[in-house]
Amino acid sequence: MANKRIIDLNDASALRGDEAFIVDQVTPSCISGLDTVQTNLADIQTFVLTDAPFISATGNMEVDGDAIIDGNLNVGEYIRAEGLSVPENINADGQILSAGQDLHDVFFTGLSGLGTLQQITDNGATTTNNLTAESLISANGFDVLTDDNSTIGYLSGGVPLTDIFTTAAAAAGDLDIVTTNGNTTTNSLSIGDLSAGKIVGNAFTNTAPQSGSFIGGGNDNAALGNRSSIVGGEFNEICAQVEDSTIAGGMNNIIRDNSHCSIIGGGEFNSICGSENVIGGGRSNRILNNSHCGVIGGGRDNHACENFATIGGGYCNTACECSSTVGGGRLNTAADRYTAVGGGRGNIALNRYATVAGGLQNVVESFCGTIAGGEANRICSAGNDSFIGGGGCNTATSFQSFIGGGGCNTASGGNSVVAGGVGNTASGDSSFVGGGSGNAASGFTSFVGGGYFVSSPGDYSFVGGGSGNSARCGRSAIAGGSNNMTYGCRSFIGSGYYNYATGVDSVVAGGAFNCATGDYSFIGGGGLAYSYGGHKNIASGNFSSIVGGLSSTASGVRSAILGGCSNRASHADSFIIGSNLSSNAACTTFVNNLSAQCNIYAGCALTQTITAGNMELTICGGLIYNATDIADILGA
Repeated sequence: MANKRIIDLNDASALRGDEAFIVDQVTPSCISGLDTVQTNLADIQTFVLTDAPFISATGNMEVDGDAIIDGNLNVGEYIRAEGLSVPENINADGQILSAGQDLHDVFFTGLSGLGTLQQITDNGATTTNNLTAESLISANGFDVLTDDNSTIGYLSGGVPLTDIFTTAAAAAGDLDIVTTNGNTTTNSLSIGDLSAGKIVGNAFTNTAPQSGSFIGGGNDNAALGNRSSIVGGEFNEICAQVEDSTIAGGMNNIIRDNSHCSIIGGGEFNSICGSENVIGGGRSNRILNNSHCGVIGGGRDNHACENFATIGGGYCNTACECSSTVGGGRLNTAADRYTAVGGGRGNIALNRYATVAGGLQNVVESFCGTIAGGEANRICSAGNDSFIGGGGCNTATSFQSFIGGGGCNTASGGNSVVAGGVGNTASGDSSFVGGGSGNAASGFTSFVGGGYFVSSPGDYSFVGGGSGNSARCGRSAIAGGSNNMTYGCRSFIGSGYYNYATGVDSVVAGGAFNCATGDYSFIGGGGLAYSYGGHKNIASGNFSSIVGGLSSTASGVRSAILGGCSNRASHADSFIIGSNLSSNAACTTFVNNLSAQCNIYAGCALTQTITAGNMELTICGGLIYNATDIADILGA
């Protein structure tokens, strides 16, 4: 189909899409449109090329009115028009004029070949045309007048910004209208002050539906309660019926319904059921039973089950009752109100105010009982206010009893004490065992200082030490030695071995195999001669005394044997000085030999004859004479 020339405009037929409009005043036969010359199109300015694919001119193009072209516009020289709308490309070898100024001079400079926005706007900073930006527009002020040039009419998405940021009621903007059209952006935001009903970081996976909630970041976190906060981590949850609670981080932590004002700092698989509780971190720690004000600092598998319960850390510890505390360790239990376990392993505080500071498998069953440490120590339920300092397998079974340490000791008397040692027992009330092994203080207020298998079964009895000693009667005492026994009230044995004080207030100071059986009797020492065949001193008379020697017996009342061996003072007030002597009269002193360097007096003005051994003596005027001397005296 032939192209249309200007001489063809009188034709009634319209141009078609496959035809070109040719402006040609010189060579009417030209149909290529490539060799046209300058012409004036004022007569055809009302003709709109709605279907022609392009206009191609080798000369200048001037249009008095508007030129609207759907396709490309190719001009060899310059283009001048009141208005120019071209959706495709504009190609011109010459000038393109806008408001009398060449656009080349507007957009390009001779200095750099590329103009700056400052150079462009120096030529004119105002336009009535629309501006479209692919990216950010930043300005300190941005005014666009409306059609009546009276009000500012910012446009965003075809909507005046006055409608978006200004309300008729308050004349102040808010983001509600803006975010109604879309509340998600992939761009960064820089904000001076931020006030929001809720803030959700990484809203693609995190959820915070309630007012006042906050999620800082992480993945798959859910802050479902009012004013709840999750700072970060993943798979953490604050349930819907929760207010003012916080999870700082970690993984798979949960604050359950009705657990208001609670905090989980971090860790994983931690859980709170109850208000005003805190779990610092760790793994699989639980605050249970809707308890309040509980604390678990960290550790693993710890459980706080009642109000004000506290666990510092450790593994598998339990604080079961109100105000109970476990500091740390492993498998420890604070099972009653106000109980405390400091640490260690397998320790249990079962009664109110009970305390186990540490150690292994210690148990306090009593009220206010305390075990400082050690292993397998126990304060039984009747041992209120009792104390075990340490050691192993010690047991306090009565009130206010004390075991300092050692092993397998028992304080079963009220207010009893075992300071240490092994296998000692203080079973009497207020009894005391200082140490040693196998010792027993069973009498009331009895005392065993130490030793080996020593006992004080008598009330107020005392054994200082030694081996196998036993103060069996009240107020009796044994200072030491071996296998000594007191059966008499207030009797005393100082030392030695196999001595017996069976009389009331009897004394055996020492020696071996001595026996003070008379009341108030005394044996100073001595005793065994050769073997265990019964050779010993015996003071069986009341108030009798044997100062020393061996195998002697003072059976008379107030009789005495100074020493020697095999003496028998069987009469009242009889005295023996020597060996192998036996009394035959009361109030008589028996000796083997008597040597006097001076006078011997025998009563005042007494005159009689006495026999001493094979000699016959005469007492005259209180003096003792032999036979020779008496004849001289009488002759005089």
